[in-house]
Amino acid sequence: MAEKFDWIKPSLLWQPDAQDMRRSDFFRPALLEFRSDDFVKDFLALASSKRPRGLQQAIAQPLQPGRRLKFFQPAHGNFYLTCASLCCRLPGFPDREVQKGDGESTFFVLRKKIDGVEYGWVAGESNNGWRAVNGQPILDNEERLPLFPTTTGQDRNIFYGYVPVSSQQTYAAAPAESPVQTTDPRLDELDGVFIEPLKDPSLLFDNGTSTRNPTLELRTSVYLLLDLFEYFGKYLPNVANTLSGGSSSNLNAAERALLTSLQSQSLGGTLNLARALAVVASKVSALNEPGDIVPADLGFGPDYNLRDNPLDLTALRTRVNVALQSRPDTKPALIKVPKLGQKAGDLYVLRYVYERPQCDPARQYVSQPTEPFELAPFFDPEAPGRPIRIALPVDVSIGGLRKFPRNVAFMMSSELRNKVNSINKGMLKGDPPGADGTFNLGHICSFSIPIITLIAFILLMIIAILLNIIFWWLPLLKICFPLNLKAKV
Repeated sequence: MAEKFDWIKPSLLWQPDAQDMRRSDFFRPALLEFRSDDFVKDFLALASSKRPRGLQQAIAQPLQPGRRLKFFQPAHGNFYLTCASLCCRLPGFPDREVQKGDGESTFFVLRKKIDGVEYGWVAGESNNGWRAVNGQPILDNEERLPLFPTTTGQDRNIFYGYVPVSSQQTYAAAPAESPVQTTDPRLDELDGVFIEPLKDPSLLFDNGTSTRNPTLELRTSVYLLLDLFEYFGKYLPNVANTLSGGSSSNLNAAERALLTSLQSQSLGGTLNLARALAVVASKVSALNEPGDIVPADLGFGPDYNLRDNPLDLTALRTRVNVALQSRPDTKPALIKVPKLGQKAGDLYVLRYVYERPQCDPARQYVSQPTEPFELAPFFDPEAPGRPIRIALPVDVSIGGLRKFPRNVAFMMSSELRNKVNSINKGMLKGDPPGADGTFNLGHICSFSIPIITLIAFILLMIIAILLNIIFWWLPLLKICFPLNLKAKV
């Protein structure tokens, strides 16, 4: 006669005389909620207690009757454990001893429920995602979460595990047979490093002032060209090699068309975009040296200023896209998890597994699902808040503040010191910064933490009041209670 085993709610929760055997929750693991960072210690204390009902108070409950369970994150101060007994299917449900020497193991899995279909989380080398279970006990490469054994105060064995609620952002991915990626990430990178910054040159080059700065504009343009050249070196190395003076024999048709397009984009006089990139390529070492370059010293004239020489960005993007498709070998690997937001009402369950690989065939005893629950995002309006208290200095007089040690040090290079000294009060009226200083030595400046905290607090209140004009959030931001700090305790 074949042995049979069942996962049952922990023996500490069984009712006398088996009164709860007919209830639906008897043959499924329990979900426990704790609101202390010492939740494992608290659980073990309850499990080992001689009072068999001590664990009853820790059973997770919905916020309101009739609603689904919602699990909050550790940052909210909540922690969740799951617990069950592994028993033989015999009168009295005796404990089953796991034979680890024979390769037996116990673990649990997290499943997502969507439209009545159960999905398991698969962690593969190429991609992660939810896969439909389709009646299988365990999916290949399905994530296995650990279970730990412990002994109760009644000398029974139970298993418990930690529910990974903090992985909510990962588990929020949509179920799919493969990752979803609708655009070429290489083209998105081109948009970020070159195309988008040049769509509105005034935002890039004006630097918040009404007065133009030709040197700053030219310097910014040169580094934009350097970014474009390094982009070609990363994803279209044959094009970058040709721009650097190498042979064009390795170019395919799409790359030749791109090079021709670069040569047709005029920047003024005899200078075109291809030639400008070639000059930048010859000066990569100098451009990557520390400090701000003087473009004229490196031979860059006014024609390199991209503000005065707008490019045909649409044509450039189109040609680059075609060239990228001809070079699939430089395409980065797909992201492991689709970056899709969490759907409201996503439900999850847990299932316990007892695996016996020594059997022929191997056997896996899978429990009934736990009660369904939701995983709360970090900013959930129903989430409890950890109490956080930041004490500001009591005595804010000069005499009181001077007593605090200046024990936080910032190290400034001579270049940064010159930049800081170029800041002047006229900048608040829109005037350009002053000329850089000529300091040849850096600084180590020591600050007082309490004063830094006061500055941060005052700036917080100023910015909150200013932005309240848009958001009207000030009544939602703070609650102030009177506190007599001078009262004697």
